[in-house]
Amino acid sequence: MRGEQQVRTELGVADPARGVPVPPPPVSAASLIARAEATTGRQPGRPARAQRRRLLAAAAATTVLAAVGGYALVAPPPSRPPAEPWPAVVVVPLAYEFVDDPPPAAPYLRALAADLIDAGYDRETGEYAHLRWRVWGESTVIADGHVASGILESELWLGDRAGTNRITTVGLAFPDEASREYFQAHPQPGWANLPRTEAVYEFPLVDDAPGGYVVSNDPKPANPEPLLAQLSGADAVDLMYRVDTLYAWHLVRRAHRAAVLSALAEVPGLVWRGEVTDRAGRPGVAVSYDGPLDGGELGQHVLVFEPRTGELLSHEYVLPLEPRVELYRLYLDAGWTDQPGAEPTGPVTTSPGG
Repeated sequence: MRGEQQVRTELGVADPARGVPVPPPPVSAASLIARAEATTGRQPGRPARAQRRRLLAAAAATTVLAAVGGYALVAPPPSRPPAEPWPAVVVVPLAYEFVDDPPPAAPYLRALAADLIDAGYDRETGEYAHLRWRVWGESTVIADGHVASGILESELWLGDRAGTNRITTVGLAFPDEASREYFQAHPQPGWANLPRTEAVYEFPLVDDAPGGYVVSNDPKPANPEPLLAQLSGADAVDLMYRVDTLYAWHLVRRAHRAAVLSALAEVPGLVWRGEVTDRAGRPGVAVSYDGPLDGGELGQHVLVFEPRTGELLSHEYVLPLEPRVELYRLYLDAGWTDQPGAEPTGPVTTSPGG
């Protein structure tokens, strides 16, 4: 395996963790697993040989963005043509702890919800919520059976009744090496100019904005009941998309994070995938829903959480029979600021991403 610095050097500007401090490995992930196993009386244990599979899933779901940040880079063989002039990576599914016979996720999620610590922004205030994430899988070019997607980064500043969103294409992602080689020989217009800012625009935060955004001095963030009402009754896939949307547009307070984990614990079919390292190199714990989706296609949705604060680190959607990552979102920054962010270069719209 390559060292972290070597991988980051190869990723260059497409590195999803560029400029993001990587926290030290948490101590509580193992104790979390032990507590959950003690609660259920089940001892799933690890296989005699820890099996790791490139698998996993996820998806991001909201309006404007598409693309991804955090992937495995496949080194070109010596016979390949000269390197492409744009940042490019090949995305492969994540590896996680429990591959075969994963235990139900419910007791682990409840144990995590009961023992959360503050995130950095829980102790901060500011005029604007600042969020940054990358998503891949929607801004797609398909040619001769080969696929390429833009790696888009969204940076948001959300105030009391208005927000600003800056969208930047930072690179390109491919689901397999064959697609990378094809588009290396057939580059598309504009790819030589990456990375580039695509748009900076303002939008009002209206009552029907995703989740009904609340600001730092509003007492509602301490009350999880409205959030629980939004999450209850959803099926597994719908709930995962709702959780993803919530984190894409909100700073989610600790009480709300506990409410999210508790709501997920009530959904049949979620399984515990154990410890995982996300695409930004951060330690996390994962749950997944594996089953037929609309149209009967077999798919996986995976949520990866920070094991101490319960923050969502990523959401991925994978076709496991390929295997191929269809879509994922990686959360990179969340906090409060008094600065409103970038100056808009586009029109004021009526809804986020509108």
